[in-house]
Amino acid sequence: MLPIFKTIPTHMDYKGQKLAEQIFQGIILISAVIGFVCGLIVEQFGWTVYIVLAGFAVSCVLTLPPWPMYRRNPLSWQPAIPESSGESCQKPQESIKKKKHKPYPRKTLAASPSQHNHGTFHPPYGHGGTAAETKKDT
Repeated sequence: MLPIFKTIPTHMDYKGQKLAEQIFQGIILISAVIGFVCGLIVEQFGWTVYIVLAGFAVSCVLTLPPWPMYRRNPLSWQPAIPESSGESCQKPQESIKKKKHKPYPRKTLAASPSQHNHGTFHPPYGHGGTAAETKKDT
């Protein structure tokens, strides 16, 4: 890797990220309004698209690189804790007890006597029965 690339900062702080997001959204919104108005006046939808794309390009150039204005509030990290050579930094294993979950009870529907007659269909509520049953219902 070239040494010049090592000097380029590659991060923003959290306030810088918020600022970049606000700038990005503002430029996109303004370019969309300007593009819509220009496209409406000229009666060419292409102008609207070109103006919005130009706004997108400008916002990418202004917000994607980590410019110095996005790095004004750096995070202060705690100093590293030196490791002692005799102790390992592993945590002791804790016994994890798993709770035994009972499965949900399955609901079974009791079969009605009409369902035991194999080969014949008896719809519920007595509709569609035999001719004799139909005459009794009417």
